[in-house]
Order: sequence, then structure tokens, then C-alpha cells
Amino acid sequence: MLIGESCFPLITLITIILIIIVVLVVVVVVVVVVVVVVRIVTIAPGGIATPQVYSQLLALYLLHNDMNNARYLWKRIPQAMKTANPELAAIWAVGQRIWQRDFPGIYSTIAAYQWSETILPVMESLRESTRRRAYGLVAQAYTSISAEDFASFVGYSVEEAVKGVVSHGWQADPNTRMIMPQKPDPPPVSLVPNEQQLARLTDYVAFLEN
Repeated sequence: MLIGESCFPLITLITIILIIIVVLVVVVVVVVVVVVVVRIVTIAPGGIATPQVYSQLLALYLLHNDMNNARYLWKRIPQAMKTANPELAAIWAVGQRIWQRDFPGIYSTIAAYQWSETILPVMESLRESTRRRAYGLVAQAYTSISAEDFASFVGYSVEEAVKGVVSHGWQADPNTRMIMPQKPDPPPVSLVPNEQQLARLTDYVAFLEN
């Protein structure tokens, strides 16, 4: 038997497995979307979601940095519901800071509101994910940065920020109060930029402009 002929069954099996995996992923995504849509449509009379559902969905969009869907959702929420539910407006205020890439504003806006039990964990996760983004952007954009500026980017006091960079393996000079980030490992080279790469590039350029 030729080597090429013996490879055909293996290649066919791998192809079938990949197709099955793709189909399963698509099915899972469709099920999740259907569940969310059904919940929004049926959770209240007349097909209008409750403020709690809108709040959770809007907060989750912000957590995943999905600003397009967050903006569309905010436009769809009835104005009367926005006015009657201050937490909705508070969530969107955080979204506006994210849209403006105002890192200090994101932290202060999150801290300024007394969140409900369902939204508080999302906001805490959002604050931490924002800090991780800030660390990554600073590492890419700066060879050195003042401790004060860095602290504002990560939402910490100067003392907390300096402790944080040391734990990340960065250097901090107590005399000049400067922080020297450690450059991240370069990502794998892709010939065609994907949506995630374009989003990172947009973040990087906007970060330099602020």
C-alpha cells in the first residue's frame, strides 16, 4: 500500500472530527443566543424585558468590551425605564468612560455607585479586566512612566501600583518615581489581521493619544 493512500482515511477522519466540533460550537452559540432572546422577550408582559435583565445584559456587554452591542442595547431601552432606574444610567456611565478610553474615569465611575447584588460581581470583574488591559497597554506603549500616571491608569494608589508592578516583574525606581515596564512577548504573526488584532491596535493608538 502506498503511503499517500494510507493517509487518506486519517485525513478524512480528522476532517469529520473538525466538522463535528465546528457544528457543536455553532449549536452552543445559537442556543445561548436563543436563551437570551427568549428571556428578554418573555420575561415581562408585552415582550419588554425588566430593568434587571437590561442591566445584566448591558453590564455583560461592557465586561466583554462589546461596545457596539452595548450602544445598540442602550438605544433600545425605553426612555421611561432609563429614567426610573438609576442603575441602568450608572452602568451606561461606565460604558461612556470605556468608549472614551478614560481609564481613571472607568474606575471612579464604578466606585461612585452602590451596585445591586446582581450587578456588583460584574462591575468588580470589569474593574479587574480594565486593569489588565491597562497593564498590557502600558507595557506596549512605554519604556518608562511616572508612578503617578501609571497609578491613574490602573486605578490604584501610587503605593499599591508600585507593589503591583514589582509582582509583575517590572522595575520601579524609588528615587525618580519612575516605572519601567517589561515588554510582553510578541504575539504570533498573522498575515491577515483579525477583529481582535484591529481592536488591540485601536486601543493602542487611542492610549497613546490620551
